[in-house]
Amino acid sequence: MTNKTTTKCPDCNYEFSIDESTTQCFCQKCGKVLRIENEVITTGLSKMEKYNKSLKSWKKTSFVIALITLICDIVVLTSDIDISVFFLFIGIAFGIFGPVAIAITEPDGSNIKNSGLRKPNRVINWLKYLLVFLLLGVIAFSVSTITYSINRA
Repeated sequence: MTNKTTTKCPDCNYEFSIDESTTQCFCQKCGKVLRIENEVITTGLSKMEKYNKSLKSWKKTSFVIALITLICDIVVLTSDIDISVFFLFIGIAFGIFGPVAIAITEPDGSNIKNSGLRKPNRVINWLKYLLVFLLLGVIAFSVSTITYSINRA
């Protein structure tokens, strides 16, 4: 049989009993998730959960930036001059600043104990994303060349 201990929720001060071996529970009054580490009670997400949430959001944003760049490149290469100029400026802005923004904002999980995560190398990552964006430009050029060939025939 495990030993019980009485504790209080740090948010609402509700007092309740838990097993000493418990590492996570819910406050029965306010519903907050409570984490117990070394007899210290904290609320909210753990550092690893925050990192994973941040990483997921960062990946979605990076994908959207790359997708916008690809669409702008295709529109510029396949459209009339009037529409192309607008998309050219957007495509250039995303093509130049996109990889920089992606590399700079990559989440850093190196401060999480026992995670095995390393600090992101911003310069190497910027070069990788720049290469990806250049490949997107090549794909856009290929699509526009195929479209032009089909329309010409």
